Amino acid sequence: MKKLFVLLFVALLLCGCSKKSQVTPIVDNISFVAKITYGDDEYLCDSTIKNNVLNLVVKEPEEIKDLSLMLDKNGVQANFRGISFTPDVNSYPQGAVVQILFDILDDVSKNKSARLDDENCIITGNVNDYDYTFTFAPTGLPIRLTADDIGLVIEFNNVTMI
Repeated sequence: MKKLFVLLFVALLLCGCSKKSQVTPIVDNISFVAKITYGDDEYLCDSTIKNNVLNLVVKEPEEIKDLSLMLDKNGVQANFRGISFTPDVNSYPQGAVVQILFDILDDVSKNKSARLDDENCIITGNVNDYDYTFTFAPTGLPIRLTADDIGLVIEFNNVTMI
């Protein structure tokens, strides 16, 4: 009986001490509140990503409250106070924050895994000449995205799977 107890204790110690060194990031079928800082501008958005379609509804600043943006591989559609607008994909400015976010999410979703860094997991990459750092919880859910060279910081709050 003692041998069985010792064997179980050793197995528990060995399994309990192992740590995942990588995690698969979850960037689809999630909802979250995005706090976006881009240069001197700040936005707060209710957001979902479902079937690789990013939907954002602006909550702050008040001037553009309820502006909704839907972005997929075909482009963006904007709705604001009953007016819909679908700009030509080629007319986007290079620094359009929703396009940058979509491109980074697309890059991360291409079978990248996050390396363990302290308690969280990190993916670094480059999209459209922008270097980014994407931080994920050990569960794979996003926490923070930064692209320092363009002053972009996105904090993912209240992230849930949908």
